[in-house]
Amino acid sequence: MFFEEKLKRKKDVLTTSEVSKITGYSQKTIVDCYEKKEIKCFLIKNRLYFPKEYLIDFLLSERYNGIIKKSKVHIAFIRNLLSTR
Repeated sequence: MFFEEKLKRKKDVLTTSEVSKITGYSQKTIVDCYEKKEIKCFLIKNRLYFPKEYLIDFLLSERYNGIIKKSKVHIAFIRNLLSTR
């Protein structure tokens, strides 16, 4: 699948900062998505950890794809995905 290929060199568990860089959205936005239960992760010692599988689920979700003001990274994902069809 598209996102599995894009993320294959990333660690299996990612921090908020890493998810922010991958998605192009701020760390605050990522935390907000966690608090709204839009993205799954683990809270350990007041830090969020996102298994890569959970991140991929989020990237394929209606919530992620329904974001109106998309980040540059998000737009690049869409363009890349459409060009591989």
